[in-house]
Amino acid sequence: MEKILVPTDFSGNANNAVKYAIHFAQATGKALVFFNVTHRDIPTSSAHDIYLKKVAEDVNRASIELHAQVEKIYKDLHLTLPPKKVFFDVKYGHNVQDEIAAAAEKHKVSMIVMGTLGATGLKKIFMGSNTVGVLKKVHCPVLAIPDKVKYTEIERIAYSSSLQDLDSEVKQLLPIVKIFKASLAIFNVYPVYPSFVNYAHFNAEERLAKLKKEFAYKKITLDLIKRNKENDLEGGMDYFIKTHKPDLLIMFSQSRDWFDRLTNPSATESMALNPKLPLLSFKV
Repeated sequence: MEKILVPTDFSGNANNAVKYAIHFAQATGKALVFFNVTHRDIPTSSAHDIYLKKVAEDVNRASIELHAQVEKIYKDLHLTLPPKKVFFDVKYGHNVQDEIAAAAEKHKVSMIVMGTLGATGLKKIFMGSNTVGVLKKVHCPVLAIPDKVKYTEIERIAYSSSLQDLDSEVKQLLPIVKIFKASLAIFNVYPVYPSFVNYAHFNAEERLAKLKKEFAYKKITLDLIKRNKENDLEGGMDYFIKTHKPDLLIMFSQSRDWFDRLTNPSATESMALNPKLPLLSFKV
């Protein structure tokens, strides 16, 4: 049974991600592992047995709160908590990102669903939360949920691609796309350097036809978004999101030039992407 890890610190945006994860799990048939890192200050000068006792007490307190919070959210959603598909885990620690990564390995999860800090779009996802730090430490996909975004049926999935490894990426994405019977809207923003495509000779219609035939999936589109200025990846993505209104945006993290730009603070000053779009990041 595949599991989704859902870290929460009981904050409003974290609880919002919990709600999204519950609906997402119901739609995909996956189990949920709700996870909390507690780190109340305990004097390290305490005797070892006393220190361990206080840690155990803190973990127990946080565990009770975690169960209560999750049960309340299920009740608020008018849903019944499925005991065989819901698990709880609490860890005492000070490095939240490391503990989340360790929990992902421990529970062998296929995905992590995390809330973000504030409704300021993808810029906030990368610069104002633990999401990008976790993404760098784990091997599974990370689904980032902007603050106050509510789950809606996933019918349109957008994927920003450099077109360098399109076949292998589509092969990796389609299992998720097919779960929702959604459309997959692939788009490429150019001119962005370094480029992996000779646009003068690139035939998008032929490439799309090849993808549909190779993967036997008809609900795929491929769009080239040309910008007036070079390296305007953020502007191109913003344009595509606003015009196509996808329910979910997917990106690959490593070895993708655009990801380096998005996670570089100096390159994100002018980002104005849709603040109401969940982002699923794959690490390759």
